Amino acid sequence: MTTTDPAISAPDDRTAAHRIARVITEAFAPGILVVVILLAVGWYSTRGLTGTGWGLLAALFCGIIPYGFIIWGARRGHWTDRHIKQHQQRTIPLVATMGGIKTEEAFAKNWAQLVELPAVTRPKPLVWTPERVAHWKKTGEKPGPVMVWTPE
Repeated sequence: MTTTDPAISAPDDRTAAHRIARVITEAFAPGILVVVILLAVGWYSTRGLTGTGWGLLAALFCGIIPYGFIIWGARRGHWTDRHIKQHQQRTIPLVATMGGIKTEEAFAKNWAQLVELPAVTRPKPLVWTPERVAHWKKTGEKPGPVMVWTPE
């Protein structure tokens, strides 16, 4: 039995409202949002290419590779579609995408803190006195490498 009731039948892909809804749904998909937000945060952090590059690296491991893996699996027929509507099929993509996030953490770790530098003696600051100012104006030489105006 078929029905012609528009409230029960499937939506028509040819209507403008359905096309607009489909575009909005795809544009705000979690995989797309993760990439856009990471790029925006990266750019905003430095207002330049450096931050955008770091945002792209994070987006690669947290959005592009995981979402690409899901799309690849859906095209191969491993799960129903890229939205993975059946809960039983979500285990493999979840474990695989978490691996990508753990890889990104290796890039985010501050490896420089593991480097030990030799001890350096800090120069003692000297206070600008009228005599030191006069000597500096006369010769152009600073009395010491670190100069301060007040002793505190």
